[in-house]
Amino acid sequence: MRRTLVIIPLLIVLLMGCSTQSRITDKAEIAVKEQTTSEQVQKLSESISDESQLEPKPEVSKSSEPITDNLPAKTTSEPSSVKSEPSQTKAQVEQPTKTPQRNRDQVLGGTDTKVSGLPDYFNIQAPLAYSVHPKKNLTIKWDGSAPNFFLSVRDMSNSDMKTIFSAYVGNVNSYTISANLLTEGHKYGISLDATSGTDRSDPNYQKRSASNREQVIYGRSVTIHTLTPPIVTSPQNGSKLPVADVMVKWAQTGWVDNNIRPIVEYKVEVADLTDNKAIFYAETWEDSILLNGDKLTSGHSYSARVTAQIRPYVFEDSAVADNTKSTIINFTVK
Repeated sequence: MRRTLVIIPLLIVLLMGCSTQSRITDKAEIAVKEQTTSEQVQKLSESISDESQLEPKPEVSKSSEPITDNLPAKTTSEPSSVKSEPSQTKAQVEQPTKTPQRNRDQVLGGTDTKVSGLPDYFNIQAPLAYSVHPKKNLTIKWDGSAPNFFLSVRDMSNSDMKTIFSAYVGNVNSYTISANLLTEGHKYGISLDATSGTDRSDPNYQKRSASNREQVIYGRSVTIHTLTPPIVTSPQNGSKLPVADVMVKWAQTGWVDNNIRPIVEYKVEVADLTDNKAIFYAETWEDSILLNGDKLTSGHSYSARVTAQIRPYVFEDSAVADNTKSTIINFTVK
């Protein structure tokens, strides 16, 4: 009985010790597990951090950039070279400027210091207003005297009225424009100013336009047309015709003036070569004339001269030959 009583407390102590040891072991295992879990989380976090550094930035970060034509606008960290240009342009505009010398203006003749003041009246004398000139050197003439004259020629056939020549030519009364500057079929406006000098920025600079009425808006008008001998289409040269009416026909130029009127007139002269006499003469703006058959004689030979003449055909003595061209054809009446 006494041994039994001793054994029971001993068993109780042993059981309590085992329970305590079990609890200590459980707590140790939990601590180990928690430490392991913590280390795994830390390693996972470090791995995610490393991967995020290697991956490119998401596209969402670009949404703050300005968009131009559906594409992101380029940005730069160099503001000085790009942004300084607008400010420089603005500064140039705001600076006070003098009247600039036009880029096309040439100084081909010096200012005559012996002449003071501008003429009250002076005119362009040649070419005549609304005249026609062949594609050759064009000589412009005027009267009067001034310290200098500024001559300008514009191409009126273009919508922008491009200036083909402009220069200070000095105190002279004529200047010749090179044919190389002129275009066949184009119309030109000639302007002439008497000036006090060649420096437009000079506060004392003065100018006065020629007194010609047409000078005010467009300048003296001249059209470049190079006349060629007319092409006679009927009758054929060397043809043999019956005794009947003959239609003499040619190709027109089609050139017209500012009022849409033809500027080329035609003269037709028919001669009897057998009898050596003229039998017919006519002037027309059309492209044909009718020669009556009763003027023809069987067995005779004839010549027909068709002359094209520009109106006005005289504005310079040297241009008369260029503004009159003829063609001669021969035919025989059977």
